[in-house]
Amino acid sequence: MRFLHLFALLLVVPAFLFAAGDNNYKITLDKFKVGAKMEQSADKIIEVEQGTLSIQPGFPLRENSIYLRQKKGSKEYKWFVGTINPESYVKAHAFSLSENKLKVGEVVLMRFYAASNAKAFQDETDIYFDKEYIYSTRLPKLFFYKNGRWQILKESTAPSIIELNWADNKVDIVSEELTFKKGVRYVHPVDPGLYTFIFMKNDCMPYAEMVSVKSASVQSISPRLVPVAVSNGAAPKLSVNMQMLAATPNLQETEELYDRFTAETQGSAVSADSSDFYKIYPRQMSASAFMTSPSSLEYRNYVARYTSKRNEAYGMWKKGQNAELVALETAFRHKFDSLQALPSRMYVWPNTVNPVYPIVIPEYSADLSPAAVQMPTQPEEPTPLQEPTAPQEPVTQEGAAATAPEVAPQPEAPQIPAEKIELIIGHPGDRYDFRWTGKALGLDAENLIALIRAGKVNMIVSLQNDKPVWVYQNGAVTSRHHYRYVKMEFVFDGQTFPGEGDFILPNYILRQPEVQDWLHPKPVESSSSAPQPASSSSLSSSSVPELVVIPPSSSSLVGDPRIIKDAFHGDVVMIDSGSFRYKGHVVAMSPFAIHATEVTQKFFAEVMLRKKDTLERVEDRSKYKGDMKPVHNITWTDAKAFCEYLGGDLPSEAQWEFAGRADNNEGALWVLDDVPNPGNYAVYKNNSYKLGKKDPGYGPQPVASKKPNAWGLYDMSGNVAEWTRDRHFPIAFWMEKSNPSGSMFGFLKVFKGGCWKDSEKDINLVETDDEDPRYWSDGIGFRCMFPQKAIQKKDGK
Repeated sequence: MRFLHLFALLLVVPAFLFAAGDNNYKITLDKFKVGAKMEQSADKIIEVEQGTLSIQPGFPLRENSIYLRQKKGSKEYKWFVGTINPESYVKAHAFSLSENKLKVGEVVLMRFYAASNAKAFQDETDIYFDKEYIYSTRLPKLFFYKNGRWQILKESTAPSIIELNWADNKVDIVSEELTFKKGVRYVHPVDPGLYTFIFMKNDCMPYAEMVSVKSASVQSISPRLVPVAVSNGAAPKLSVNMQMLAATPNLQETEELYDRFTAETQGSAVSADSSDFYKIYPRQMSASAFMTSPSSLEYRNYVARYTSKRNEAYGMWKKGQNAELVALETAFRHKFDSLQALPSRMYVWPNTVNPVYPIVIPEYSADLSPAAVQMPTQPEEPTPLQEPTAPQEPVTQEGAAATAPEVAPQPEAPQIPAEKIELIIGHPGDRYDFRWTGKALGLDAENLIALIRAGKVNMIVSLQNDKPVWVYQNGAVTSRHHYRYVKMEFVFDGQTFPGEGDFILPNYILRQPEVQDWLHPKPVESSSSAPQPASSSSLSSSSVPELVVIPPSSSSLVGDPRIIKDAFHGDVVMIDSGSFRYKGHVVAMSPFAIHATEVTQKFFAEVMLRKKDTLERVEDRSKYKGDMKPVHNITWTDAKAFCEYLGGDLPSEAQWEFAGRADNNEGALWVLDDVPNPGNYAVYKNNSYKLGKKDPGYGPQPVASKKPNAWGLYDMSGNVAEWTRDRHFPIAFWMEKSNPSGSMFGFLKVFKGGCWKDSEKDINLVETDDEDPRYWSDGIGFRCMFPQKAIQKKDGK
């Protein structure tokens, strides 16, 4: 037995001797030289203008640009930004950041190597970046050193390039998947697939086109813009002119004038043969041309956008039979652009106000239906709001008298007070037609309902900007509807109470492509560590749900939907499936739930009291007493039995680390802050043990006294270390690609996170320690994990 231990030690020691701190394998900003020239070579995938000099790395990275980090020596690097060389680009080895669970903000200063036995200064000379990939013209594998171990990048399917053959630089192009700028020739990186583009230019008819992009290729597209037909015939007699347009003071009056202009121009052009329009307008492409089904989401999105733009183009074509009409049409569009860009804040009055009662949950249960936990994507912060211009008395948007709202027939009222209110604003077809569900901060829901019904409360709705969606039929605008709602406010007795809740759109507004594009914007890459909303594809008209929640403003977010308060299991955090870098490998994780905090002494005592057989109860041997302080002095065996009684188990080391790092590659969450400070997240040596035994801060502290991670888990670093269910063995033979379960050998058990006695280095989330399962200490506690279905059970058993 001693020989085996000695043999294992001989294998492990060289690894520890070879390992160095991560900082040796990072590039500091002072090593980047500004104003140096680029070293030229034949296979470069970057093109820069003559005389371009190196710059300091900066964020965010530019769209449709490629970056080169060029090494001149072990202490000097140069950073260049330029346009793509397509021929070299499609031949380069590409490494997807998302597939490799890395972020552009961290790889910029990370060194990459050809082999895992390289020294810190032997990193690669040329490394290319954009917002989604790392590229190497030389190597199919890249190694890097992070969290104390060598790791490898997996090569990805090569992305492609879209080449735009512009006739000029005045063409606008829109795509829900990609970002474009006027005059840009190459768009990259582009994943293989089907894409829809909308092309627009002044005095030309807009249209939508679909293209198929193949892997590692350059796909060329040429906008086929058709000018609005202009004849030499006599101008029709119109009651609308440029002077009248210039005099319109607001958006709605401009819309009314435009509708009048449209009706008159359509009447004057009624004799125009519509077949002439279809002869010149680009035809809709068939699904078979792209080897896809007519019912596929991509093709249906294309058809919806093509039809919308064709209807718009037909109206323009009918007006375009005369040059004067084209000029007036252009002037209208310019004025709409300026007016619709402004934020809006105005009074509304509901047709109906209803109480919303809390869901009554049986004891020891939790409702986790998708509707209960789904949170929408948050839009960008609105621009500063204008003061409301409406009169002090509430008015409806359709000019109706401001009478008390209807009271919808209600079932027999439950014996519990309303939790929220529901406001129904407008009717189908109105300019303002939406529902709002929520509460006013500072006002009780029951009292608020009574005040609204008595007409004593004014309601103010804010829009990100004053831009409605226009609904077309046969080339004419049939209705306009607002949808960019961001805030609800309640004014009572001269005081304004902010609303906290959700705006909900009806389906006929929601299905409009413009609304979908606003609800699901393309995310902007940032160097910030804050989690960004995931990108979502717009839904076609046949696939959207009947109602969708509109993103609230940042001030109205109601907490994290992952956190579930469950009377039986305790407060848990629902962890979605995902993948992360674990011990040098990218591994996949299935969903699970885990306690939001370490198990407290109060919760431990409550669970023990549930055990009818007193002999099964485990004594709490915690030395530092306090209801909200974590249980400690507990063995691995007793901690596991506690979790199993609740229907769970101790988390595996992989589950614990996946939850603790919360989609970050760093083991120390505080290094992501502008001013790193472990004391913001952890009770550890510097703010506890060093204080001395007479200080109240000495020892483990109440849970959740420090900042949580991005997923709402507290004290993953410090306070007390936490048992996991994994065995410890000094040699790792293999690791599962999903849900790693730890070693098959060994008697000792792994614990993680460090405790109140440990230094900053030891409370890093990737650090691992181990002990005999019969061991206890005032520095070791635990938290439990559960299958999500156990939390979702409504019977609580």
